[in-house]
Amino acid sequence: MISSARVRAWRAERLSVTGATTVATSYRLLKAVLETAVEDDLIRKNPCRIRGAGREDADERPRGGRG
Repeated sequence: MISSARVRAWRAERLSVTGATTVATSYRLLKAVLETAVEDDLIRKNPCRIRGAGREDADERPRGGRG
């Protein structure tokens, strides 16, 4: 069984070895797959419950100026 605690541990482990963008993308995919499992009545609720875990915060880009 995949629990919320297991999802948190997986995410923390992934963040320690790879980039945040890759982890966010992976988390979104996992969340979508598990949401389908909920809709298909295979699990009762989605254990992916970490606020903002699927968001990619891009670094601010320097503003280009003329002259």
